[in-house]
Amino acid sequence: FEKRYKSEKIALDYKNCLSENINSNKFGETFRKTSILLAYLLNSGLVPFLILAFVLIGSPVIATEISVFPGILMLLTQLFSANARSLLIYNDDKEFYNKAVSTRIVIGLLFTLILCLFHFLFINNSNFTLLFVVSLIVYLSWVNELNLSIHEKIKSILLIKIFSFFNILFYIIMFYDFLFSRGNFNTIIVYYLGFQFAFVLYHIDTKFINTQKITSFIKNYLNDKRAIASSFFNMLAIIIWRVSLI
Repeated sequence: FEKRYKSEKIALDYKNCLSENINSNKFGETFRKTSILLAYLLNSGLVPFLILAFVLIGSPVIATEISVFPGILMLLTQLFSANARSLLIYNDDKEFYNKAVSTRIVIGLLFTLILCLFHFLFINNSNFTLLFVVSLIVYLSWVNELNLSIHEKIKSILLIKIFSFFNILFYIIMFYDFLFSRGNFNTIIVYYLGFQFAFVLYHIDTKFINTQKITSFIKNYLNDKRAIASSFFNMLAIIIWRVSLI
């Protein structure tokens, strides 16, 4: 056995085989991480994309309104994110996802309705419907951030790819509509809202949504008062600046 397998050629072949496997695993891991990063970017990138698109087509008023209302909603959701994505990925508590997603569904909906009600009562204009739809998408994408985190945790890359594919498809369609002034943007954005909503429904079991879990999650979040105060005052300054743009 020793005579047969100690030759330099066989040793070299074995070494090359190991190197190929290591490189293959590295490539696979890099591709997986890139796919996950892309999914997160697409999920949260609608508002910057729309602001830039409306500025480029000569509609700075709509761009400003999107940066104010859906933009403020994004800031508020980030204030209450509490590193939930990182905690979910590295937390073995099976109830953590239910608590975090329940909180986001209820708190996010409350923020969205309050902001849209304020807009409707005090600053109602012809773009209210568009801003309302975009705000709903921001809200749902905040919930879907946790749904993507679940798949990242269990390394379910297929659904992440599917999510990214449809996001890219909608972004391309919207870009084409802006570029050639097709006038179908309002319809496209409603379909995109439906896609985000469908992704939420696929993951959510309503029986896990209850006030006890929401209260527990918020209490844990409020324990770090210094971090909350710092984030709150930073967000407040940005919100005041954005409202002043109206």
